[in-house]
Amino acid sequence: MDLLVIRNGKPDLSVRVSDRSGMAVLRSEISNAIQQNYGIHLDSSDVEQVLMQEETILDEIIMRFMVLFRLSYFLII
Repeated sequence: MDLLVIRNGKPDLSVRVSDRSGMAVLRSEISNAIQQNYGIHLDSSDVEQVLMQEETILDEIIMRFMVLFRLSYFLII
């Protein structure tokens, strides 16, 4: 998750701060949801490939589930 730095009350677009713990939580939540809904155990690297839009061997239905889960995850938080 990228965080926007605010300096003197204004966004500083020259600085980019990434909070990887947010992504770790998201990967874990997605992996758990796939396990519960499809009975498939995914490694965090499998989830990362889909989130980063990299090539993967996962079925299309699993990839779509992850994308929808990611969208709903950020709407809830």
